[in-house]
Amino acid sequence: MKKIYFLLSIITTFSLSAQVSITHRVDITDYLAGGATLDPTGIRIAGNFADNSATTGSTSMVNWTPTDAGGAMTDLGNNVWEITIDYPNSGDTVYYKFVNGDWGSDESVNDTVCGGGGGFGSDRIFAIPTSNTGFTYCWASCTQCDGSAANIIESNITNVSVSPNPSENYTVFNFNVKNSNETSILIYDITGKLIDNVINRVITSGSQSIEYNTSYLNNGIYIYKIISDNEDTTGKLIIK
Repeated sequence: MKKIYFLLSIITTFSLSAQVSITHRVDITDYLAGGATLDPTGIRIAGNFADNSATTGSTSMVNWTPTDAGGAMTDLGNNVWEITIDYPNSGDTVYYKFVNGDWGSDESVNDTVCGGGGGFGSDRIFAIPTSNTGFTYCWASCTQCDGSAANIIESNITNVSVSPNPSENYTVFNFNVKNSNETSILIYDITGKLIDNVINRVITSGSQSIEYNTSYLNNGIYIYKIISDNEDTTGKLIIK
């Protein structure tokens, strides 16, 4: 039985264990000031997302198709647009562009600080990090519109570890919290059914260690999700 669960963990949950959420923001103030008109469908994003098994919400993203529903970005106001994309594997390389509606109104980023990728040397490029993060860029630039360095959107939850894992009777969720916030730790089985709510309360900033009694759980593979400040981090918990 344990061998079966181990195989299931490889087939169905490995990608979840390494999921990273990246928030992509673009400020189009200078772009509009230069005479551009915002497309009625808004700012979009396009890239090699399917190659990286990327999703946004529950939507699987496709490759290089800004008009696809998965490429729609959210208008935050003040000419800033945003999308959060989940990537299953850190270390993979993503090529992408911000697009005003559709091709023909896409940015060109030649600065090798964050661009210069792709066949034409005009794509943005980054390696997927090991923890949730994000960036704010000015349109067609590797900086913000005032010329300052790109704003890094820091994750509220970092340095997550679970030990012991595999677990028999208990495990401890260790993580750092940047800002005090209501935080939940949820446990799911491999079908996605919610099994337990470990905590749901305000966690103060700093290093945290949350002990969890696992003795009542059946042997097998579970998924934990830590939620704080509208962000979530998932991973694999093995019970033996």
